[in-house]
Amino acid sequence: MITPNGEFAGVNEKVTIPEVKIAGLTLSNKIATKFPNQMIFSKQAVGIIGMQTFVGYMITIDYKNSKLILEEGSLANVPSVIPIKLDHILEAKVKLNNKEVLAHFDCGGVDYVSIPKGWDTIYKLKKEPLLTNKGRTPMGDFDVYKTTLDGNIEIGTYILTNPDISLVTGDFFWAINFGYNFFKQHLITIDTKDKLMLIKK
Repeated sequence: MITPNGEFAGVNEKVTIPEVKIAGLTLSNKIATKFPNQMIFSKQAVGIIGMQTFVGYMITIDYKNSKLILEEGSLANVPSVIPIKLDHILEAKVKLNNKEVLAHFDCGGVDYVSIPKGWDTIYKLKKEPLLTNKGRTPMGDFDVYKTTLDGNIEIGTYILTNPDISLVTGDFFWAINFGYNFFKQHLITIDTKDKLMLIKK
């Protein structure tokens, strides 16, 4: 197991949690991975609950009102709803300037939208990118550039036009990343049973 800072933190160990209660919902016999403390960045948190925990439910992430809403039901299969994968990270296909590309929806990501800098044959920019930050992952170091996209990102029928974006270097980035600041500004509903997602402003 490697921390986000690239430090070895031990070997994964699986355990069974007999019961977890979240508001009025009780989950039984859930498999969990034991993590050392340095893998959890909040001193108040005692663990991380992944989306696979709630398979079979609809999850609405409402950052604006600090709510996580769990309910039974399904999303309608309409153009505003897009198919997703939930195997490791929430991912879907989106369009960047009319070209279909892979996207990760990651509320742990710090930026609004990050795009691999090497995709310069796909995107156009309204201004020169400015180097603003450096980062590190277990795969290596990377640079972060701030700029504005000249064009659209389409998520189903939801369209971002000329958004402010980050460009990230490193061959280990292979998808657009919609991060924490994107989640803060949108209402996101995930149908874990049918693997569908709806995004609203």
